[in-house]
Amino acid sequence: MLGSPAHPDHDDLVQEARIAIWISLTKHDPAKGALPSFLTRAAKWSMADAVERKKWTGQETTRGV
Repeated sequence: MLGSPAHPDHDDLVQEARIAIWISLTKHDPAKGALPSFLTRAAKWSMADAVERKKWTGQETTRGV
């Protein structure tokens, strides 16, 4: 999803993933699964959400991306 580091949105998507990981650390329930997979899933969903927000709004400065 991140593509090339030269892509204009690369840094924004990395930041979205970092924020999602930070927030998800407080929400993790060990009974529901391993931490690495939980954080990876949260980061991917956050980046996908950022891409969708940009695609559908057509704006370069929507929340995050």
